[in-house]
Amino acid sequence: MVVANIKDRCIVIASVDGEQTVKRIRLDQGRITLAPENSSYEPIAITESMHSKILGAVLFIIRAVY
Repeated sequence: MVVANIKDRCIVIASVDGEQTVKRIRLDQGRITLAPENSSYEPIAITESMHSKILGAVLFIIRAVY
């Protein structure tokens, strides 16, 4: 997984083994983990055997105010 322009703790859209996900990326000493914001889900530790890529990064969040 190439993470050249992605910083630690950014929210990314990633494809991991053919499934897309939105997670917070954690970069630690060469290890890459995709961490969920929802505690019901487990983090995904990216390994070299996985087919993975970053599809994009979240730059803005727009929320409706009611």
